[in-house]
Amino acid sequence: MKTTRLLSLTAFLVCANVLITVAQTSTVTISFDNSQVGMERSGAPTEPVPGMPDFAAYSWTCNSVPCIGRTLMTVDLSMIPDGALILDARLSLFADPACSYLGYYGQPTYGENNGGYVRRITSPWDAATLTWQNKPTASKRHQLLLNSSSTDVQDYINQDITRMVQDMMDYPSYGILLRMGDEENHYKSLIFGSGLNDNPALRPQLTVTYRANGLHERNTAAGDNLWEAEAYPNPAPDRLTFEFPFVGQQDVVAVTVYSVTGQLLRIENLTAINGYSMDVSSLHAGCYFFKVENKTSHNCFAGKFLKQ
Repeated sequence: MKTTRLLSLTAFLVCANVLITVAQTSTVTISFDNSQVGMERSGAPTEPVPGMPDFAAYSWTCNSVPCIGRTLMTVDLSMIPDGALILDARLSLFADPACSYLGYYGQPTYGENNGGYVRRITSPWDAATLTWQNKPTASKRHQLLLNSSSTDVQDYINQDITRMVQDMMDYPSYGILLRMGDEENHYKSLIFGSGLNDNPALRPQLTVTYRANGLHERNTAAGDNLWEAEAYPNPAPDRLTFEFPFVGQQDVVAVTVYSVTGQLLRIENLTAINGYSMDVSSLHAGCYFFKVENKTSHNCFAGKFLKQ
């Protein structure tokens, strides 16, 4: 009985600490003023162009030959403590009508179906040596879709990149990349000011709200096989959604939920599925623990959630 009570008390203290930290949030504005900015250009595949004043993407023709341009920019998240839970992250990009070396002057967001993507860069690069031939890798996971513009001079304000910034905190990340969604058809562009633009009003703005020592638990599995699970919304009202995107066609995933005393409350075994929505309406309000285990690859991810 003493052992059970001790475990219950320990679990209660852990849960109590979580409940206290839930209210401790901070909001910071990330500056891009000291960013590295460079381009990868298919039309000049061996020529680096560091120090770009614009964060731009285009699909065009150069001397009647198709040419594609993408811009990379570093993001300094050192203001955010390790292990933080990113609650909200909003990126604003401002069209640069004064750009005269790309696209059509005065029409920075030009063209039919000129939507694009902002992606997290996942391997090192250097603006001084960056070219089309040595371009780094970038992840589609939690990428930001920029819809096609409705005017030739359109800003994209308060774009939600919460999950991308969480990935940038949790995994090796080297900034963000802007590219066109359709690079096959030509004469379209998205040209925004970069952190190096002469006009401060055109530089990107990123505002991040986070919780230090929050409920987020990042992957601790060894090896190169990326494995992650997410549970949301957190706190959860009636349903808790689990996402685990890196699942093979034959993988078996077990999702278990425990009380703070270690009592097994739920278990689900799922095959070849990337997510699961669990009914938690019958759980009492409070703190619970979950574990998501890939029984095929033997990777495991654990975390906590609050039931409202």
